[in-house]
Amino acid sequence: MPSLASCFVAISAVLLFSIGAASAEENGISDAELDAVRAEMASKFPNLDAKNINRAPVPGLLEIRQGALVAYLTNDGRYLMQGELIDLDSNVNLTQASIALSRKEAMAQVNPNAGITFTPDSPKHTVTIFTDIDCTFCRKLHQEIETYNDAGIAVRYLMYPRSGPNTRSWEKAEEVWCADDQQAAMTRAKLGESLPAATCDASVIRDHFQAGLNVGVSGTPTIVMEDGNVIGGYVPAAELAAQLNASESASQ
Repeated sequence: MPSLASCFVAISAVLLFSIGAASAEENGISDAELDAVRAEMASKFPNLDAKNINRAPVPGLLEIRQGALVAYLTNDGRYLMQGELIDLDSNVNLTQASIALSRKEAMAQVNPNAGITFTPDSPKHTVTIFTDIDCTFCRKLHQEIETYNDAGIAVRYLMYPRSGPNTRSWEKAEEVWCADDQQAAMTRAKLGESLPAATCDASVIRDHFQAGLNVGVSGTPTIVMEDGNVIGGYVPAAELAAQLNASESASQ
């Protein structure tokens, strides 16, 4: 019997392909009215990209989707709501589906070569893991990196030192990045070994950290799957492979 987590992943994968914004006719707001609301919201919230305001899949509402943020506006732009929107007929969480799509889009903006990757010969899936050198469960996960690879899972690490810039954890991330052999350095650092001080341009760590903020990372490890869904914390390789396979099957 599949686990509840696997079922959730499968359902979420279907949602990413089946849920979209309502048309102008379905939603009740014209293109001109939508542009007017976008302009008004942009004037009130300078950091909001107006193009991220679109018709929601529910009549009478607009959806704001920016990074890990999903919120809703009434069509006249007067009322702003934050919270989860659930279709009680289908028992579908529309908000979580939108958040997963946002994460997928955010991860697509990350340079594919800007991580430290452990890849099997014939990968079936690729996950991005936001990791902290000093995180206990990040270390546990990395101890089993070969098991993940044996299960056909390529792991791309992005650094997310939870303590933030100008801390020892951040410096350790930079030291790993600047090492001649980044994979070996990652393993050594997670075993608690000291590495030479960083001597290269390690500004990519700030890019990793910002990417984590963009997708809503709140702890490490955070595993971002190909469909934009996330798993917070350590997950054994077999369970992760099952969830990835379920997600792939549901999207076909």
